Amino acid sequence: MTLLISTVAIIFLASNIYLGLPPYAFSDSGSGSGSCPCQPSRVPQYFQTSPELWPGATATGKPAFMAQTRAFEPTAATTFVPNDPLQTSIPIEGMTEGNKSIFKMMGHLSPYSPSPGFGVDEYPIPEGAEIVQIQMLSRHGARYPNPDSDVAELGECIANASGKFNTKGPLGFLMDWKYELGQDILVPKGRQELFDSAKADYKSPVETWVEIYLQDATSRFNNMTDGFKWTLADVYAAQKMCPFETVAYGSSRFCDLFTYEEWQSFSYSIDLSFSSGAAFHSATGRAVGLGYQQEVIARLKNHTLGDSGSQINTTLDGMKETFPLNQSLYFDFSHDKDIISILTAFGLRQFAEELPADKYPGNHEFTVSHITPFGARLYIEIIKAHKPVSPARDRYLEGNDTKYIHFILNQRTIPLGKSFPECDVNRKDGWCELDTFLKVQEEMAGKAKFDYACFGDYPSLPYGKVTDGAPPSCYIRYKYGCHWG
Repeated sequence: MTLLISTVAIIFLASNIYLGLPPYAFSDSGSGSGSCPCQPSRVPQYFQTSPELWPGATATGKPAFMAQTRAFEPTAATTFVPNDPLQTSIPIEGMTEGNKSIFKMMGHLSPYSPSPGFGVDEYPIPEGAEIVQIQMLSRHGARYPNPDSDVAELGECIANASGKFNTKGPLGFLMDWKYELGQDILVPKGRQELFDSAKADYKSPVETWVEIYLQDATSRFNNMTDGFKWTLADVYAAQKMCPFETVAYGSSRFCDLFTYEEWQSFSYSIDLSFSSGAAFHSATGRAVGLGYQQEVIARLKNHTLGDSGSQINTTLDGMKETFPLNQSLYFDFSHDKDIISILTAFGLRQFAEELPADKYPGNHEFTVSHITPFGARLYIEIIKAHKPVSPARDRYLEGNDTKYIHFILNQRTIPLGKSFPECDVNRKDGWCELDTFLKVQEEMAGKAKFDYACFGDYPSLPYGKVTDGAPPSCYIRYKYGCHWG
């Protein structure tokens, strides 16, 4: 009875609100004074949302329904997180107590989880201080694969071989398996995450590493299959199928086809890919992220942007209407590799460590699953304190009002002193005085070498030759060009 009364009351209230609105409040109405600034005819062209741009060849996949798609294993050590309906822990060969979940080892395909940290403790805002600005940069949530991805190609390959091959053992499920993932749009899990929150003729480091760590798995797959020849590329695609199917359906039979060590190595293959393709070991690492770095600095200095020497839209960034200033909150959205390049453009060299292509180095700072999982988010906080805050975080020091900048990636502080000695590497909270940070950032555009990185005539360099996110300067210049050695 109470529910019925509440429902009637809500309907009555909604009806009153609806009937009380003027006719011109509805965009399809032709009546009214026409003075509403939200009518399409009054909206500037750069804010128009109609006609909608073609979103591309998107497709929704098979709906998630774990009760129907997941195999029943009453003794399996499977766990599920409330409001996060994914099979998050499964028995994996070689996995021991204390090992982290394989779903935290899937690089940019990892479901969102807070980072384990970047080497500094978390501290609250000191009493009397306040956050005066936050700039948030978020990656999209979990998505389906691209239509031309190796995952989709494997699905097509298996479909084309249907009826011509036989599998057994753990691969037996492929006899009636179908590729039913969508393409290029967020899966339901991905929408929940956001709601909650140049080709060279040498092997890439990823190819080198995959050839090393997937040899045994490729042999295992072929031993369980007749009539179908698994290649290294096929097996690597099968490994990627695990995270894609898990975020789409809730679980995947591909996950336990690999050992724990192979999942650890898979995570490292993603680290190599992003390090060499978007970070400090990429010749365009800084350049790709430079535009956003410049926009953040412009907001902090409270001015618009004109000629920047980067890829920004100077028409939009040059007007306060489209590049608003003096705001407390800014929200921006991007993709995995772009966020990596943005961190590179800021010069956060704690993520610039050398990653060997022929062996797993153990724990390392540049771990993509900690940096840009699905739904990753970077917060840049400006904190105003009435006096300087002690680097030891035990007291206020004598002095005047002081502003600090605080980088938070996936709920964990990035210690700015690790990358910029000027910011004091001994600060326990990882903060940096804002004026000091702005001074350090003045040299980042020059380090990016934007025009040369994006349009220069330089060779594709082997992995390891680029170490600072920009093309290295040639060390011998001849009449007809550079000698690279």
